[in-house]
Amino acid sequence: MKTDRLSSRLRRLTPAKGLYYLLILLFFVGCNQPQANGENKGTTPNTITTEAVNNAGSKGSDAITVVNWNIEWLGSPTQGPKNKEQQLQNAIKIMGYLKADIYCLCEIVNPAALKKLTSSLGGNYAYALSDYASGASSTRDAGYANSQKLAFIYNKQIFKNIKTSGYLKQNPKTGYYFAAGRYPFELQTTVHTPDLDQKVDFLIIHAKSGADLSSYDRRLQGATILKAALDKDKSGQPFILLGDFNDHVIGSITKGKTSPYDCFMQDPNYYVLTQDLSNLRSTLDYPGVIDQQIISKELNKFYKAASVKIRTDITSVVPDFKNGHTSDHYPVSSIFVFSKALAEAPPLQATASKAVAITTTKSGAAAGEDIDAPQRLQQRIFTASVTTGGILVRAAAKSRNIQFILYNKRQHKVLSVHRKYILKGDSFRIRTPKLYKGDYNLVIFSDHGKQVLPFSVK
Repeated sequence: MKTDRLSSRLRRLTPAKGLYYLLILLFFVGCNQPQANGENKGTTPNTITTEAVNNAGSKGSDAITVVNWNIEWLGSPTQGPKNKEQQLQNAIKIMGYLKADIYCLCEIVNPAALKKLTSSLGGNYAYALSDYASGASSTRDAGYANSQKLAFIYNKQIFKNIKTSGYLKQNPKTGYYFAAGRYPFELQTTVHTPDLDQKVDFLIIHAKSGADLSSYDRRLQGATILKAALDKDKSGQPFILLGDFNDHVIGSITKGKTSPYDCFMQDPNYYVLTQDLSNLRSTLDYPGVIDQQIISKELNKFYKAASVKIRTDITSVVPDFKNGHTSDHYPVSSIFVFSKALAEAPPLQATASKAVAITTTKSGAAAGEDIDAPQRLQQRIFTASVTTGGILVRAAAKSRNIQFILYNKRQHKVLSVHRKYILKGDSFRIRTPKLYKGDYNLVIFSDHGKQVLPFSVK
């Protein structure tokens, strides 16, 4: 060995030279010691380190990732994917890939499977499982063991003072509307980040399924009762309602019907985040989005604009996902930033004072434009014209990382579109649903700053 030969030479050297070579030897040996690599340092098999999983606390960030996912009949001995171990291992891979701080889950059947899911995320995660299910009002009921339940998995470093309960469960008469007792499952918590402690309520909903009129009516009645209760119990509070709504928020899976959740869509105190995704799909077998996220006006100040996504990208870690071996639903994720600055910001208010009248026509009409005074640009970067079914935006300068967000007069997001760049003089058409009469704001973020184009449709 090289180290043996070097030691032999040291014995024949003068003390001064011996000391010099001894230092070299120590350095040489130290550099050749085995080093732990990033793959196995501080981990055990099938375990993801806290740093990898946690998007907030361990990395000093205020960003929290929220995921809702219907994991089809997880752990059921008779329903859902046939290979239960494969389903569980796929779910573990997907949740490790999503790296969320809180998972809001539907169709959990076997508590043991839920415990394994939680353990796979590391020691900082805990779970809460509803003590009721479809057709079972408590854990003592015979049907509880094999019925669909609701669950949370959350990072204990971020979510403090946990309290869970069945929301509306105190009124058994409403159980019929929530699929034979599948009431919303509520988690009340204090979200802890390095910059803020903020109380937030999470409510998972798994609504009645089916496109028939009877099922639609039960969803409609359930949504109506739920909203009335939220309006009364949680006025002025930040909360999120999310899960498998089993229906669209624009239109309905029931032909000829409006969305049973239209009461939320029409109320300016709520923001339907997944409205912008309505032209996509959240399940393997049916068009449209039935997995939704709705937030209160008070939580909206913490929402990261345009962060809500249907996570079809999970096929990169489970390539056979579309074969139905894991779930028939895709997860939905969103990001919230809990910082002191955002907490102290006033709620978003309508700004229609400088609106310019525009009549939607097939040929289009020039749009009025304005710049927010606090963030006034040095030049007019964007102009727009409104036509039936779209808005044509032109750029006076090359622009990058552009986000277009259209708000109606109630400050609901009508749509949100991202574009990497637009060259100077080029135009970009934003497809829109039918714009009803009223005031709108097209808010544009880019590398030039923020620009607002207010207009009215008559």
